Amino acid sequence: MSRNSTPRGRGFFWLLWAVIFAVGACAASKVKYSIIDQGVHSGKQSPSLRFEVVDREALFEALFTEIHSGRLPPPSPPKIDFEKSLVVFVSTEEKPSAGYRIVVDEVTRDDETLRVKIRVEAPPRTNSRRP
Repeated sequence: MSRNSTPRGRGFFWLLWAVIFAVGACAASKVKYSIIDQGVHSGKQSPSLRFEVVDREALFEALFTEIHSGRLPPPSPPKIDFEKSLVVFVSTEEKPSAGYRIVVDEVTRDDETLRVKIRVEAPPRTNSRRP
């Protein structure tokens, strides 16, 4: 199969729920978070690595609906208390094969800055040669 005819995987997405706590003024603090949704097929396509911060219920519901637009019936969005929490949507472009994933290594807050450290893991390489 030529490179141009290789099937491409869809972009994948994670919704990261970050609960923000009051922290000291200068020191960076780890933030408690939960992965509230993840998948490999999304109705929201990204040309590259993308972060989107959502701090209002209406925006979250619209994003959740767009992400799950290919599913019938679509799932209901989880309830988020936006007085105490926010949602970070992380996605990446289409990949050449299945097996890629986004990994959240750490979430920290320093004053008003939220830092989400992620990495995109590739699937393990396999030797396609057969004896």
